[in-house]
Amino acid sequence: MDQSKGTVACELRQVSMHYPDGDETRAALDAVSLRVAVGEFVAVMGPSGSGKSTLVHVLAGVEPATAGEVAIRGEVLGPQDRRAWIRARRKDIGVVYQRLNLLPTLSALENVALPLELDGFNRRAAASMAAAALADVGLASLAHRRPDHLSGGQQQRVAVARALVGERSLLLADEPSGALDSAAAEDVVRLLADRARAGGAVLMVTHDSRMASWADRIVELRDGRLTGVAA
Repeated sequence: MDQSKGTVACELRQVSMHYPDGDETRAALDAVSLRVAVGEFVAVMGPSGSGKSTLVHVLAGVEPATAGEVAIRGEVLGPQDRRAWIRARRKDIGVVYQRLNLLPTLSALENVALPLELDGFNRRAAASMAAAALADVGLASLAHRRPDHLSGGQQQRVAVARALVGERSLLLADEPSGALDSAAAEDVVRLLADRARAGGAVLMVTHDSRMASWADRIVELRDGRLTGVAA
């Protein structure tokens, strides 16, 4: 990771996201501005429906913002920059989605290796790095099982390994401990914190105050608006 600690890894600038709601629109995000610096671990907390998952999707380029700007490593990426967003998710952004989004026909190892292969790594190198990432989350012995032969907690750890694999500079994690017991959750959040300390940047959505306590900074989202620092 070649970024200098303290520089901005990602930034939302007055970002809004509106969805149709009958004859009106509903604001999932309302003029949100937020920076995450290189080397920083930021936790986002707030009640259900406050816009936390939408914030992750906008930062990952999965959903285009209705208004405002999103910058990754200083580069503003708009809705029209589809290829740039795809390239960023392959090279720079690792995402743990709340719905996990594992491919059911691939093994755990193949799911984790896939982003690397899409980024140009040969299959052997990608498999080696994927195996190491699975070992980091305690799933080395289950690498060749498909998702439907894994428990919900094991699937969650595969998704975390897929986000961590390689040297992505920005990790976005949407409730990464949702299906995990306390010990496994602590192992996962430690990996996220380690990635930030190693020169990455981490934004984690969580309901769990114990998970959030690992972060350098906690912000609160309510009704689509950042209400300030929660801790």
